[in-house]
Amino acid sequence: MSYDYFRKRCEIVSPSAGVKFHPHMARHTYATKLLRQDVSVSYVARMLGHEDLSSTQIYLHPSQEEAIEEVRKVAFF
Repeated sequence: MSYDYFRKRCEIVSPSAGVKFHPHMARHTYATKLLRQDVSVSYVARMLGHEDLSSTQIYLHPSQEEAIEEVRKVAFF
């Protein structure tokens, strides 16, 4: 599936689903899910076509729920 085809499908489906959705969101979700399942950063970087690991590391940020849980662990709440 080409990027252009996928982008056009997103433009058609997104409004009817009532959500904003574009190809980069799919890419971001894919990378984040792989990393949360302990797939190596170097493998995810290759899958995304990144030459520099720092480009892939942006997907390593915690979700809001994960951040709150980590704070609760150390703050004794």
